[in-house]
Parts: sequence; structure tokens; C-alpha cells
Amino acid sequence: MPIAIETVDGAPGRITMEQAVPRFGPEDPRRAEIAAMLSLEQADLLDGVPIEAASAGVPFLYVPLRSLDAARRAVPRMDLWSSLLAHREASSPFLLTTETESPNATVHARMFGPALGVPEDPATGIASGPLGGFLLRHGMLRNQPPRNTGEVVILSEQGLEMGRPSSIEIRIAMDGDTVTGVRVGGHSVYMASGTMHL
Repeated sequence: MPIAIETVDGAPGRITMEQAVPRFGPEDPRRAEIAAMLSLEQADLLDGVPIEAASAGVPFLYVPLRSLDAARRAVPRMDLWSSLLAHREASSPFLLTTETESPNATVHARMFGPALGVPEDPATGIASGPLGGFLLRHGMLRNQPPRNTGEVVILSEQGLEMGRPSSIEIRIAMDGDTVTGVRVGGHSVYMASGTMHL
């Protein structure tokens, strides 16, 4: 996956990753069980949109929610995760809702990755391309753009519940109904450095 890094005053600034066109499926019909695994009710899930696996290299299980309140209340139950998802390819639930905290954002997201050793991730770049594809695929975007040649721009907010807010820009190139390219990016923030001795 090609990565472009723009520098500002010699330091990394905006980073953009070109991703594979997302693959979708299968759907997961266990709506009540998945909701319970997230400490939610089935009524918190968005009607008419499936719980569905998608991948641009790493599979995630996309769980569409009815509201921002539901996203905030979600707490994974590890006992139910172990029985429902631990042995599935798409074992990391990725929650999404088109209700957002920021008026500039398109979608609010959370990702729990127990199998990856990540209780919750504040910014999941590899899941963001398929997120954009999922929103388009199921007509979830406000003022869904016409599907003609061009580019759809989506802004995902994530990490707010952790106190580590992130903003990820998703650009999806379209040719009619066909996704032809996906780029994901954002501005980097210096967190830490380290040295590995071999």
C-alpha cells in the first residue's frame, strides 16, 4: 500500500495511504447477539443495513448503529466476543453511525480489536477505506452523491470516547457505480520515538 508523507518544517505532516478496493461479505445475521456483545440492545442497531465484514487487507466487522448515543454506550463483553467472533476472520467489530459530534464529520466510528491486542483504537486507517465503501454501498451518506465519475470525500471521527480524537479523510474514486481507488489520510501527531537493537 503506497504511502505519501508531506513534511512541514522538516517534520512529518499529512500522511496519505493508497488502499486496495474493499471486498465485502459475508453478512452476520446474529444481530441480537452482536448487540449484546457490545452491551447494547438490538434496537440500537441501524435498521435496514446489515452487519457485514469488509476488508482492504485486514478484515473488520462493520456494525452500523442508530445513534451517537449508542456508539458512546458501547462496551465490548469479552465473554461474548470469545464465543461470537474470536474464531472468525473478521473478529474486530468496527462501530459506525452517521450521527457525529463534529458538524464537519461524515461518520462517527469506534474499533475494538481484542484479537489484535488493541482494546480500542483511536484511529484505524486500514479500516477506513472499507468504511467509506460500506457507507456508499448501503446509501448511508447524507446527501448521497450521484454515482458518476468523480471522487467522494468522507471524514471519519474516531477516538473521542478514549479522549484521543482523530480525524481521518477517506477519498473514494468512482467510475459510475464502480469504486476504482481509495485513499485514506490525515495529519500526524508526534507521540513517541524508540530504538530497536538487533
